[in-house]
Amino acid sequence: MSDSPVTDIEAPSALTVSPGCPVLHGFDPLEPSQLADPLAWTARARHEQPVFYMPRYDLWCLCK
Repeated sequence: MSDSPVTDIEAPSALTVSPGCPVLHGFDPLEPSQLADPLAWTARARHEQPVFYMPRYDLWCLCK
């Protein structure tokens, strides 16, 4: 195990997103600008796509 901090998380290279899978492009909850003002991004998510997949983290997000 390495003692160096993780600076970037990348999705596994084999991970693909199905064409019908909802994705909210531009949303990254760990992005500094979004951490500084999370209400704007969560409001956008609730309005545009309240349930979506985040391929970078291999997670589903629910904003309600």
